[in-house]
Amino acid sequence: MGDTAIDQPDIGDVVRMMVPCGDSVVEFFVKPPSSYGPFPAVLFVHGHQTEQVRPGGRLPITKGLFDRAVAAGYVPASISMPGYGHTSGPPDFCGPRTQEAVRAGLARLRSLPYVDPSKIALWGRSRGAVTAAMVATMEPDLCAVALLCGAYDFHDAYRKSPPGIVEIIKREAGTSEEAHRARSPLLFADRIKAPTIIIHGALDNLCPPEHASQLHSRLLEYGTPVKLVMYAEADHCPPENSLNAEVDQFFVDWLHSTQSKPVGDIYIDDAE
Repeated sequence: MGDTAIDQPDIGDVVRMMVPCGDSVVEFFVKPPSSYGPFPAVLFVHGHQTEQVRPGGRLPITKGLFDRAVAAGYVPASISMPGYGHTSGPPDFCGPRTQEAVRAGLARLRSLPYVDPSKIALWGRSRGAVTAAMVATMEPDLCAVALLCGAYDFHDAYRKSPPGIVEIIKREAGTSEEAHRARSPLLFADRIKAPTIIIHGALDNLCPPEHASQLHSRLLEYGTPVKLVMYAEADHCPPENSLNAEVDQFFVDWLHSTQSKPVGDIYIDDAE
């Protein structure tokens, strides 16, 4: 993908690097702290972006998520998924290539001298939430996971998706049982060990809200600390200030905690 198709905002003191991942490379961004640390860290995984402009991992920077993390005392980082930003290879709709790109970003983050490798959280939204949930099944040492507006049973999501998204899934992922299984964290929920917050809009017509409830129930069944925030009047885009505050508090509870603590259910409306 050429530079003309990618938004290139100023990223200030954020460091950009290309991280090897098999026979490809992953675009990785990190904002180093002003002192030595080591500090907790958060890796952001973006959602889908338009065909014309795909800034990839730059988006969490320009949306202010890096600044929020720094203010909370964390090292923020992000990656560009395949098909976005400057990461090599085509998109595979949350599939194995995208999952390995996130894992490469986690490995790079853990290797940084100012990062505490035992205090790393993973944050994903929409496509990024599906990917983050799958990665969480493979990375038991994560300290916390935030899943925003994802689909966690891929076959069910495929059946319920609008025609335009169905065509994208066919093109990027295929329709085989194996392809759907590789993108269905609900099937592997017993492998998610990190405390998890799940945020969703009850009126979401892109990612079925029942998936959020099902994943929440499954994690409770397996004894994983989990919190569900369901916005009764929200669609695929719950109110930003509220969901950011929910994630901020959840990360405070776990990234700064020295002991485990129970987390219960919470359902809130999106009324201001």
